[in-house]
Amino acid sequence: MARPIDFIKPAPENDTRNGGLYRPINPNDPEIIALAKSIRKNGLREPIMITKDGFVLSGHRRLAAAKLAGLTKIHCRVENIRHDSPDFVVHLCEYNRQREKSLDEKLREEIVSANPEESHRLLIEQRKRAADVSVAGFHILGRKHRAKIS
Repeated sequence: MARPIDFIKPAPENDTRNGGLYRPINPNDPEIIALAKSIRKNGLREPIMITKDGFVLSGHRRLAAAKLAGLTKIHCRVENIRHDSPDFVVHLCEYNRQREKSLDEKLREEIVSANPEESHRLLIEQRKRAADVSVAGFHILGRKHRAKIS
């Protein structure tokens, strides 16, 4: 369904300048400019995925290029979720799985996707394994002297 481009809002959680997951989108980036030229010539080939309240889940770069191309309406698909949903960031990560990412972007995704209870369970298991020391018995022959333990 076509929506007015002004209705569609970039998700703040997408941009690292807002504490988000991914590097900021620069409208002067040659790739964005090339995408804008393509959109101007061929139209927007892949709809942008948005929430019910108009926040982008997938297509931040396409949105920037569509604005640069001068479009006033763009085709969108709507996910049955709102921006204020506790699962919003998880959906944002899932819609961007295919994206080419830097190591720090991948790390931020993993942190967001981590289940605190599962992470705690795994930490406790790892600590138990590390603390489990198996030592064969040994005998001390004769008398040994040692320094005073303080």
